[in-house]
Amino acid sequence: MSIIIRILLIGSAAVAFPAQSGAVLKVNEVAGESKVEHPVPKAAPPEVCVVPKHFPLGRYAGKDVERETSLCALDIGVNAAACAKLNSTNPGVLFEMPPKGVALDAFIAGQCKPDGKKEAKYKLSTSCSYTPSLLAYYHMSRVLGNIVNVPVAVVRTLDLDRHKAVAQQALHSLKPGQLIYQTWAGLNSLLQKRSSDLIFVDGFKQTYGALQKNPKGEQQYKEFYNGSGAAGPAAFRDKNPIYKSLTNPILAVSRTLSQASLQQMVQFKDAGDFILLDTILGQQDRFGNIHSEMAYYYPAQNKAGEFKLKSENDPKNVPAEAQAKVMEVKEMILKDNDCGVVKDGLVKQAKLLDRVAHMDPSTYANLMAFAKVAEQPENKDLFIHGMLFSEKDYAKVMGNLREAVTLLNDRCTKGQLKLDLDLDLHFSGNPLPTAYNCNP
Repeated sequence: MSIIIRILLIGSAAVAFPAQSGAVLKVNEVAGESKVEHPVPKAAPPEVCVVPKHFPLGRYAGKDVERETSLCALDIGVNAAACAKLNSTNPGVLFEMPPKGVALDAFIAGQCKPDGKKEAKYKLSTSCSYTPSLLAYYHMSRVLGNIVNVPVAVVRTLDLDRHKAVAQQALHSLKPGQLIYQTWAGLNSLLQKRSSDLIFVDGFKQTYGALQKNPKGEQQYKEFYNGSGAAGPAAFRDKNPIYKSLTNPILAVSRTLSQASLQQMVQFKDAGDFILLDTILGQQDRFGNIHSEMAYYYPAQNKAGEFKLKSENDPKNVPAEAQAKVMEVKEMILKDNDCGVVKDGLVKQAKLLDRVAHMDPSTYANLMAFAKVAEQPENKDLFIHGMLFSEKDYAKVMGNLREAVTLLNDRCTKGQLKLDLDLDLHFSGNPLPTAYNCNP
């Protein structure tokens, strides 16, 4: 099938998503950093992928841009297959590549059998999921300093007939008693009836949602699990050793660099970072949905000759001269971020942030810097027009942000919050500060 991909670089032009969540998406108004159109094999509107604009204060990595581009390059029937997600609870669409030795056409004809390589997940506002939540977690994680390895996410549309076919594939593959069957059945009903403005493009010929990069090799982070569901936050608060250490006024971590001491510091940083992010954005089912991936740390120096810890996700990328000093450490990865923003935040309800006694000074400084500009018109525009927030969504998240800033600033000023989770400083051997800049 011949295909034409049209890429529109928007530059400084204003983004133009619908200003109200709950309204159908007007695809002719979609704009952002870039837009890619993928024609479908019939006389229908092309599917669209949009990279929303970045926050000026965001710490976006070069790999983020590469992954945004690769996500928007995924073209069903050309370099990827649309496969039903058949596990967990969300009726998502997997963008998969066939396994080695299997042609794409054969893979699609076989309804994604044998299992292929999962490149991305397409989730929309159904079941517990909410498209703005997936987009906001990506961008807010970068605003706070590129914390907790949140995967890249972009806006994507999907041809309605194609989406219906995937839903039928799911229902034929699953058993009616399964929860995932029930959520697929619910979505299938919406697709057939063309109801629910939250998932449809104007004209009801396409659905829309967030397409998120699929991480590889992650594992459930057992050290952060003490129960799931509504009881998860309280169980974590009352039983988790990492959280208990994070709330202890004394940071009991050796300053001698070792795998064990480094792992402790990384866990404390990750704990404080995810609690802050969830307090602001309100992911409802976080506990049981925390994962880890391995990172490979090694001591090095910055350009000024000062001690610095560097890390790689692939040990092969560690310089030869540092191989003997590599320390394998778990890092948190938050990949399940689709049940937030519009939901009641269970982390906030459990007041997990209220007890935090240690935080990464960079995370704190980034939070304070963003709080000063978050409600400026240009930044509000990025929430409303880039992440599909409604005015109500925006007001709720800004309220959470203001409360978190006030709480942490007050605790810092009173000496109850120490900004001492700076990995480089902690293991440098240099004197630690006796006071912290609570108003950067």
